[in-house]
Amino acid sequence: RAAEAAHGPIGTAVVNAGLGYLGPLVGMSDDDVDRMLRTNLFGAVETIRAVLPGMVERHHGRIALVSSVLGKTAIPGCALYVATKWALVGLGRALRMELAPFGVTVTTVLPGRTETEFFDVMKTRAFRRWTTSRAGTGHTADAVARTLVAATESGRREITVGFVNRLVVAAMNLCPGTSEFALGRAAAREMIEASGRATSSGRLS
Repeated sequence: RAAEAAHGPIGTAVVNAGLGYLGPLVGMSDDDVDRMLRTNLFGAVETIRAVLPGMVERHHGRIALVSSVLGKTAIPGCALYVATKWALVGLGRALRMELAPFGVTVTTVLPGRTETEFFDVMKTRAFRRWTTSRAGTGHTADAVARTLVAATESGRREITVGFVNRLVVAAMNLCPGTSEFALGRAAAREMIEASGRATSSGRLS
C-alpha cells in the first residue's frame, strides 16, 4: 500500500527473499525450521497475495518468482532449503495457469550460486571447507538481475541462470540415481560427523 501510494500501481513484483542453512536436517532447531519456512515460502506467498488483487483488477501485471537451481535439483545438507525452493517452482507453475485469464504473467527464475551476502549470514553446520572454496565462483547479482528482467519482460515461464546450472538440472533429471549416489558419497563423511554432533548434544555447536 505504501509503495502504490508513493509510486502508483505495481506493475512488476520481484519476489526474492531467502535464507540458507547448510547442514543435516537433524541439526536444525525448531527456530531454524520456522524461520526458513516463514521467509523462503510463506514470505513469497504473502508478497504475491499482497500484489495480486490490484493486478487482477487491472488485468495486467508481472510476477518474477525467484527460486533456485535447487528448485529442480538437490544436494545433501540443504534438505529444508531445497524443499522450499521446489515449492516455489510448483507455486509458479500453478499460478501461471491460474492467473493467465487475468493477464498476469509469472516467471520463475532459478539462479545458482550468486555472490551476495547470502553466504555471509547462512547458518553453516557442515561443509565449511566446501563453502569457503566455492567463494567467488558464482554469478554476480547484476548478472542474475539482468536475466530476471529480460525473462520477465518477455513472459518466459521459467529460466535457469547459467549454462552449467542447466547442465546440472539435465543430469539430475536424466540420471537421478547416479547423481544422488555421487553427491551422497562425496558428502557422507562430513554429514555423518555433523549429524553425530547433533544427536549427541541435542544441538549442533
